[in-house]
Amino acid sequence: LCVIVTSPKGNQYKYFYTDATGVSQDFVLSEGNGTYQVGVYKNVSGTTYTTLHATSFSVKLSSDLSPFLRANYYVEYSSSTKAIKAAGTICKSCATELEKVEAVYYYVINNFTYDYEKAAAVQSGYRPDIDAFWDSKKGICFDYASAMTAMLRSQGVASKLVIGYAGTVYHAWLNVYTKETGWIEAVIYFDGANWKLMDPTFASTGNSSEAIMKFINDPSNYSAKYAY
Repeated sequence: LCVIVTSPKGNQYKYFYTDATGVSQDFVLSEGNGTYQVGVYKNVSGTTYTTLHATSFSVKLSSDLSPFLRANYYVEYSSSTKAIKAAGTICKSCATELEKVEAVYYYVINNFTYDYEKAAAVQSGYRPDIDAFWDSKKGICFDYASAMTAMLRSQGVASKLVIGYAGTVYHAWLNVYTKETGWIEAVIYFDGANWKLMDPTFASTGNSSEAIMKFINDPSNYSAKYAY
């Protein structure tokens, strides 16, 4: 099965299932208020699909932060997820959102390694498994991003996982929301080789690194950007 969610801006978010029997799934409506279209399609053969169901509906969020404080298809977790339990301990003494960001970032970076073998073999439509990442202590960019996003959300920090594609290669970054400054873009980002933490001076003032922002906001660098 394939589920396609089309945002009010016309961006298509595609989700694939090899077996959807008995599956209940939350899909993020990440582009704010407006009319969304959702279609469910069944694979007939190859790249050919037939429509099982299609509908559209209007969305008016009670809070713009709501989609980024809960689990979804690519950031799936519950209170029993190991990373979420760890986040409670890691962030216990943190007083601010940015302190939580820093604590989560350094814990993950210092305790997990990049899985080059997995990165070379990963297929399109890959979906992170946070518990598997936690157990193996290694993963690809998407695993890191999903785990850190889940950990921050579980601690009340609204976090947006953004992915920008450049051909088949992608970069990822996390935007976080603080009461003092609003949304801060790319506070944690992946440059194609390594995860990096924004200079705290930039983050604390609500400003982003000029070099980072120049890159991620240049549309010529990406064919599309998606937020989860």
